Amino acid sequence: MSFMGHCFRGIDEVPLRIAQERGETLAAHHLPRLGAGKRVSGEVPPSPFEALFVGRADHDRLGDLLVPQVLGRLLDFGRIRCTGLVGADFSDRSGPVTSSYGEALVSVGASRLVLLHLGGDTLGTDLIDGYRSAAVGEEAERFESLAMIAGPEVLVRYVQRRSGQISEFAYVLEPEGDFRGAGLVFHAAGLSPDFAVGGASGAKLVSALRAAEFVGIR
Repeated sequence: MSFMGHCFRGIDEVPLRIAQERGETLAAHHLPRLGAGKRVSGEVPPSPFEALFVGRADHDRLGDLLVPQVLGRLLDFGRIRCTGLVGADFSDRSGPVTSSYGEALVSVGASRLVLLHLGGDTLGTDLIDGYRSAAVGEEAERFESLAMIAGPEVLVRYVQRRSGQISEFAYVLEPEGDFRGAGLVFHAAGLSPDFAVGGASGAKLVSALRAAEFVGIR
């Protein structure tokens, strides 16, 4: 079965249906959401699918930190990691530990990898603007110092080297290069109002969306 059939079979009913298929029961009298139901019988075989959650989980904002927590409980993956342009640890406030794309690539171990984009209006965010927003502390100062003396091409190469991102987009990770063969999913996708859909960047983004196995629109 494909990861689409395994993980997206009516998201609202995923926990219940998975339990039924595995011969388990749920310790809840209603449809469980966000972990409300607890499995009480049967061994749970590990899911063969590993997910990289792609999005602004590298930002210290409540909404960006909450989305991966919600999806992680609704979907059935053997392992879930959050990725973004920079690494960040928000575990002190019950948030995710986020790795950069390059760091995530080093630790990829699943034979069935899914690149699941978390949604929001981030799809059209370019690499430079995204990194400027995500970087903090000394790295932010280093980047801004470079931006004062270097042109866009130098900045792009710097961000690509620091983040491991090869795309011109900050939060679109495509199944190319070392990620080739991974599944591609967009959850609650959206664009900022000022994104030029008709330009060259728009054509590249549309191409990525067409290559996806699932696209959810906000």
